[in-house]
Amino acid sequence: MVQALVDVEGVRRRLEEVKARRIEEAERLGIYGMAVLVATELGSRFGKVHGSYYVFPPLSKEEFMQDKERSAPLGIVYDDYGPNLEVWSRGRKVFAVHLGDITLYVPGSWVNDLVNLHKTAKAEAVRRRVKAEIEAIKEEARKWGIPLEELGLCGEEVGSGG
Repeated sequence: MVQALVDVEGVRRRLEEVKARRIEEAERLGIYGMAVLVATELGSRFGKVHGSYYVFPPLSKEEFMQDKERSAPLGIVYDDYGPNLEVWSRGRKVFAVHLGDITLYVPGSWVNDLVNLHKTAKAEAVRRRVKAEIEAIKEEARKWGIPLEELGLCGEEVGSGG
């Protein structure tokens, strides 16, 4: 009987070591940051009492309430109040963060999908930031009576589209 307890303890120790390595890998890859950016830049936003949910792929509130993101090739739910995060791949939860701690990381091909989506989200974040900055510059120029042409901003060229 004592031998069985020693084996169980050894197995438990090995399990904890593997989990620790996976957490280190997820941190090294920046999974959390990539998933948050994808959800906030490319997903839907739903307000709640405290904070918001961001859901990728973009869904209606009804679809979100039916957990439709879970069956997507890559689904992300980010609760910015927690901050909590879940990543789903084809019906299986593959990454989770609860109150800032990684509680699950299942490596797989979904990571490559996330990396590719992250590139798109990053470009969208830059585009949105530049557009907002240009609009702020235009507003200040108008306030000061400075023609946009004098600043190199001609007409509808930058930041005025939808």
